[in-house]
Amino acid sequence: MADNEKSGWIEYPSGLGYDPIDFPSLYGFDEFGKTTVSVKPRDIADHICAQVESAIESVDGLFQYRNQKQPAQTLAHWVGSLTGLEIVDKPTAKRLGDLVIEFAKADKAEQGKILREKLRPLLGNLRPAKRQP
Repeated sequence: MADNEKSGWIEYPSGLGYDPIDFPSLYGFDEFGKTTVSVKPRDIADHICAQVESAIESVDGLFQYRNQKQPAQTLAHWVGSLTGLEIVDKPTAKRLGDLVIEFAKADKAEQGKILREKLRPLLGNLRPAKRQP
């Protein structure tokens, strides 16, 4: 068993360093016309969880934005981005994919519980891999 499996950490390539990572924008473009969203590696978990939480809260909200994504779509977008940019390994990508399916089947209250109890801890375990000499 690898050291990171024992510790519970999920390592992403340390070559990512501390520079922001450009993720595809959920909406194709943001309010400034950009097609990517820059997120610092240390902020990935918080950023994704905030985006998903915002989608959950807005489902029955008074204000619906045009092209607003549903919570499961939002989570699927970020999981696909993490996987496509090879920030997570294959076993972690599978765990995240399973969470997307579970999330899609859940109601709003259960989605909040999944976010707090499963997604946030899983993403909170992301850390850079040690560089090889």
